[in-house]
Amino acid sequence: MPHLQQSLVTLRIWGDDLVPDTISALLGGTPTFAHVKGEPLTGVPSDHVRVAKTGSWHLRAPDAEPEDIDAQVRELLAGLTSDLAVWRGLRERYGIDLFCGLFMGHGNESLSISPPTLVALGVRGIELALDIYAPRLEAAAEAVDASAEVPVAAPLPPVVPPRRRRARSEAPVADLLAGLDPPD
Repeated sequence: MPHLQQSLVTLRIWGDDLVPDTISALLGGTPTFAHVKGEPLTGVPSDHVRVAKTGSWHLRAPDAEPEDIDAQVRELLAGLTSDLAVWRGLRERYGIDLFCGLFMGHGNESLSISPPTLVALGVRGIELALDIYAPRLEAAAEAVDASAEVPVAAPLPPVVPPRRRRARSEAPVADLLAGLDPPD
């Protein structure tokens, strides 16, 4: 089975009292995008101005075609601290996830995430958020021509996914990771 056509991966950290420079100093990396709560944000391409409802720090990996989440996660984490105490402090105070936009080229494609990648995310308390987008109508039409089968396809949503606030569920993560933390 072929891999997904494309993957977009962004590490996201958010919270009302988040100060991007502080997060950068703790993690040892520079965000792709960041803002503080209350900061005016200008939309693209509409130039609509809105006010940030919470602070945010995002680090985006280069897009992969075909999908390669393992490599994207390795690249993101390689440039950041491996100190689990720093990550523990961040997840106790802020929401953290790895947003993955996954784009299908055809109706039946696969995705595998390796155990080392899952462990790297897990020990840092990073939630894995997957948004999967169906093939574009043009790709579906090409598939019909190529195979004479009728695929089920939906139009592709905009590339920029809507921002969602996730409930903080630290207790299960803390319990899971308790045995993985290094001794003090």
